[in-house]
Amino acid sequence: MLKRSFPYRFSCCFPGALCLLVLLLQGSIQAGVADTAAANEIYQRGLSARSNGDYEKSAADLLQAGNIYAAFLKDGDDVKIRERYLHSQNLLGSNWRILGEIKRSERILQDALRYGQTHFSAEHPGIARSHHQLGSLYYVWGDEARSLHHYNKALEIRRKTLGENHPHVGAVYHNIGLIYDEQGDYNRALSYYTQSLNIDRQAKGETHSDIAASYHNIGSVYQQKKQYDTALEYYQKAIRIWEAVLPAEHPHIAMSYHNIGVAYQVKGDVHAALQYHEKALGLLQVNLGEMHLETANVYGSLGDDYMALDDPPRAMNYYRKALGIYQSILGANHPSVALTYEKIGEIHAALQQQMAALGYYQKALVILVDGFDDNTISSNPSLEEIKNDYSVVRALTLKARALREQAFQTTAADGKSWLNQSLETYRLLSGLIDRIRTGYKEKDSKLFLTNESAEIYEEAVLTAFYLHGISGNRDYLTAGFEFAEKNRAAVLLAAMQEVRARQFSGIPDSLLVQEKSLKNALSFYDRQIAEGTDSTRLADWQQEMFRLNEEYRSFIGALERNYPDYHRLKYGINNASIADVQERLGADEMLLEYVVSDEDIFIFIISATDVDWIKLEKPALLTQRVRQMQFGLTTNDYFIYTRYARQLYEVLLAPIAGQIAGKSLIIVPDNILYLIPFEALLSEDISREQRDFANLSYLDRTHQIRYSYSATIFSKPSWQAPAETKFIGYAPFARDMGNPLITSEDLFAGIAPARKSMSPLPDSKREIQQIQELFNANQFSADILFEKAANELHLKNEQLANYRYVHLATHATVDAASPQLSAIYLAGEDSGEEDGALYAGEIYQLHLNADLVVLSACETGSGQLLRGEGIVGMTRGFFYAGAKNVLVSLWPVNDRSTAYLMIEFYREMLAGKPKATALQQAKKNLRENKRFSSPFYWSPFVLIGR
Repeated sequence: MLKRSFPYRFSCCFPGALCLLVLLLQGSIQAGVADTAAANEIYQRGLSARSNGDYEKSAADLLQAGNIYAAFLKDGDDVKIRERYLHSQNLLGSNWRILGEIKRSERILQDALRYGQTHFSAEHPGIARSHHQLGSLYYVWGDEARSLHHYNKALEIRRKTLGENHPHVGAVYHNIGLIYDEQGDYNRALSYYTQSLNIDRQAKGETHSDIAASYHNIGSVYQQKKQYDTALEYYQKAIRIWEAVLPAEHPHIAMSYHNIGVAYQVKGDVHAALQYHEKALGLLQVNLGEMHLETANVYGSLGDDYMALDDPPRAMNYYRKALGIYQSILGANHPSVALTYEKIGEIHAALQQQMAALGYYQKALVILVDGFDDNTISSNPSLEEIKNDYSVVRALTLKARALREQAFQTTAADGKSWLNQSLETYRLLSGLIDRIRTGYKEKDSKLFLTNESAEIYEEAVLTAFYLHGISGNRDYLTAGFEFAEKNRAAVLLAAMQEVRARQFSGIPDSLLVQEKSLKNALSFYDRQIAEGTDSTRLADWQQEMFRLNEEYRSFIGALERNYPDYHRLKYGINNASIADVQERLGADEMLLEYVVSDEDIFIFIISATDVDWIKLEKPALLTQRVRQMQFGLTTNDYFIYTRYARQLYEVLLAPIAGQIAGKSLIIVPDNILYLIPFEALLSEDISREQRDFANLSYLDRTHQIRYSYSATIFSKPSWQAPAETKFIGYAPFARDMGNPLITSEDLFAGIAPARKSMSPLPDSKREIQQIQELFNANQFSADILFEKAANELHLKNEQLANYRYVHLATHATVDAASPQLSAIYLAGEDSGEEDGALYAGEIYQLHLNADLVVLSACETGSGQLLRGEGIVGMTRGFFYAGAKNVLVSLWPVNDRSTAYLMIEFYREMLAGKPKATALQQAKKNLRENKRFSSPFYWSPFVLIGR
């Protein structure tokens, strides 16, 4: 979340898209022909200079032309001259903004807006242009709220008068994208940039300068999302266009070099970054001069480069140069000045000069928070005072970190005071991140925020741990747990809370149906775009996706306004306290919550009557050990698996072995730990003399184990009673025993070719038949469906909510790079309404009331691993849809062993054993079959839930 380098982003003001102006200038005027003709000629020179990047000459010409028009209008009243005057003032204000004359630009543009509103109708294009230019001005000024206000005013006029697909509408979309980009709402920014790009492509072709601007800003989004190679691809697309259509020394090319350098810098190739930044600086100094904002931006990036090269003196020199330019042009209280103070503070922090660093961080806060002017290091603004949320996060994080480090440079008594100040700063940060998350509407932006803010919460836990160690005060343990939970599966928790809000806030069924329809449509276009199989339709899909997203945001906004209980329940998320967790735990249960930071591993150890926590030094090769254990398990390699399963036990559980003895465990993993089944960790040393899976010291032998995404999700009571005891099982790939020649090609005739290649799963039929018999023997009803009867349409039926147990014995695929393409496969059906692939986005739309969903398929528990959030895959969708518990697999599984395990699991559960106990026993039974004693067969299945 601490971004050192900020890429330059281009706003779209359409200096070249002035067809309307040119047409107006061609009109004949009866009065003042000589003067206005001269003005027209000067005006045209101004346009030409502007298109060539000579904004100073353009400003001079436009100022002269505007004065002539104004003088003429004193004695006459000609509508066309009034329009020309308004246009010249709008462009003049834009030029002054580009030249860094911010106050001068604001005065001219505000006067232009008032002039337009006085002399023209409310929907005149000149008024829209004034709003647009003011939006760009306030964006540069750092006033995002006023910027967005003016952009939305311009958008309203242009959409009404020009239509949705006009380039001027696209320009506003582009610049609104800038605002969301600045706020860290990157996916929403990307959707606006893409919409603008598609509009421009239709109107201007592929080689227009404005197309390059869109490519450039799309690159900046990918850079902020740490997809550096993709960012560089877009930057290179942009620069190829600019080099073809602009003069060789145009400032746009220099700014493009700047961003390419930033991408290389954050990617780790600092020497390449230096080359591009020096090229950019040379061009800018020639074309725009030393005292220009873009020159200052490059100086800042050169400072970043030298910090990365561990050369603080040279870094400081460049930061000082940038600071002087920013202060001269933007004044002392601009966000760019604050950012430079933060960077100077980081130099002092790196040199262990924490007090000096804190002074600069405090200066930055005073600038970033209007109305807060306290330079005392111990003082923070209140959450209510902070308006520009995303930029303040960085300053507060740096401050909290420096306060903690300062604690270790003083006496013990003073150290406690510094640590408490650090902790309070982290508390403020936590509230700020909550508010940012609430403001984001894009799920992917929320996930990115959780991933980026994980480090902040990890540092907060560390600070609380030190305070607990110094004081022994249990309140600090409680604070550490609260920080650990704050960023734990926060997006999933919010999604589950939203489902509850819809159910209990009196929203009419008709609106719920409308919402489901919108979300289904969004899921469809999301998949089409991700698959990218038809490039000719990609732009159409993107535009439809953009339209649907805007409609959905508007729809949800209306629900929040019109149904106050919905808003209250949706955002009224309270994380679990330690007492809440203890209330849910049985006497023989213990919850272990892990926090894995860059340097440490924390474990919260909570029983029904006690709580403790420890800090362990994180092994340097923890990730490699986890990957090696995973590799050994999935390849059935005895020696690789046993070596690393033993090592990981020593790291993760040996330090607390005495505390967990005899307990059933609820594991809340973190980070890389999501990738291993704790059941397969080995508590005793391994004999290398004999390769014997059957007699290893698996943790599963001594502990019943289940998992949860967070202690809060574990602790929250279910808000609806589970359905009656009724089972439904689906086995779409079960081969018809009466027709052994049937193939999946027969089963999936007319469906996507990739699906036809999936092999039959003959044991899946035996699996669900025997489970049905077990339910019937216990006087419970059970429905089972095979082959074409086990189709997607049936699963999506509202009647699914009547089943307490939902069992899917089938194939699945996981796409970690594009989670929306992950799918569970069922049969297609004759109507063609469904394609047989239940995609991740569609899982969210199911209506469940199941106590347990069993995904007896390959890799259903895997997906994209995000720091703080866990694995983002299909499993989460079932919780969102209403499941209380989900049994999933972590890697591809064997059909026969899976069938045996599942039958034994249900046998034990229907005999009255808790789910975790039943699963433990089923795994033990499977291990006793020598063929399946390896953890490859039994350990991938894990139980997640409450």
